[in-house]
Amino acid sequence: PHGADSPVILCGGVTRGIWRVLHPDGDPVLQVKELDFLAWDCRRLTGPQIASRYRVKPKRALTLSTGSKVLSEILNSLGTESATVCQFGVREGAILSLASS
Repeated sequence: PHGADSPVILCGGVTRGIWRVLHPDGDPVLQVKELDFLAWDCRRLTGPQIASRYRVKPKRALTLSTGSKVLSEILNSLGTESATVCQFGVREGAILSLASS
């Protein structure tokens, strides 16, 4: 189980895309309630409507609903309400993880 004192860090392109949509202010913390709202809202819209509403490219628009739902489920399974978004991608995160081992 995930400890309450252990931070959760999210990385990768879909995560950063979701983060930019939810936090144009740059706040690096994503909340489960925000992710749940984004998933709900995007499920009701078409791809072009999502792209227009959230000012994202059409390709990114198609990842917002599923990506936010997956991230929400991950955080719920870890028993946490929030996570910090890392500016690095998955490859950089793997390298940093290996380097710290």
